[in-house]
Amino acid sequence: MPNPYITAIERRMDRLRATKTETFRDPASGRSETVTKGEWQGSIYEFNLFSSLLEEFKKIDQEIKAV
Repeated sequence: MPNPYITAIERRMDRLRATKTETFRDPASGRSETVTKGEWQGSIYEFNLFSSLLEEFKKIDQEIKAV
């Protein structure tokens, strides 16, 4: 059975990723920007926080399973 804490963090991180590849064009400058599917859309703070929590929970999960 997967760890519910790890699953919750992964689910939250998935919600902050782009669901599809899209190109946006700025009408004022004429420049376009492409957002690739799976690209992080949240803040760098959120990414670092969730990544570090995920890493720690995975370590704890492995330690518990080893006992």
